[in-house]
Amino acid sequence: MAWRHEQRTRTTLSDKASVVVYLRRGTTEQQLEEFRSSVLAPPGRKYDLPQFVRLYWRLGPDQANGHWAVALTFFEHASPRDVTAYVEKIRRDSRVENVYLDIAPNAIQPQPSGIR
Repeated sequence: MAWRHEQRTRTTLSDKASVVVYLRRGTTEQQLEEFRSSVLAPPGRKYDLPQFVRLYWRLGPDQANGHWAVALTFFEHASPRDVTAYVEKIRRDSRVENVYLDIAPNAIQPQPSGIR
C-alpha cells in the first residue's frame, strides 16, 4: 500500500478503488513490478505515480482470483481527461487481462477460463 500527501490509512479488500487492474494469469511478480514502472509511472520516473493517484495497492494472486493485480484510487479532484488517458494506457498493455472501474477488489467474481 502506498499513499501520497496524507496520513496513512488502513485499506481493506472491501474498500472501493477507482481502478482494479488484473494482469494475465501466469504473470510473475517481477513482471508486475515492470508493469508498475513502465505503465503506471510517469515517463522517466519509474518509482513515482501520477499526482492524481491517491492510493496504490498491489494485490497478490490470493487476493485477486489467482491474478497479480493493482488497485488504484484517484483523488476526487483528478482531471477526468488525465484519468481517462491513464486508464486507456493501462488497458492497452499486453500484460493486462481486465480493468475494473469503481469497484472493491473483493467484489470481483472469478471469471471462467477464456472469458475477458
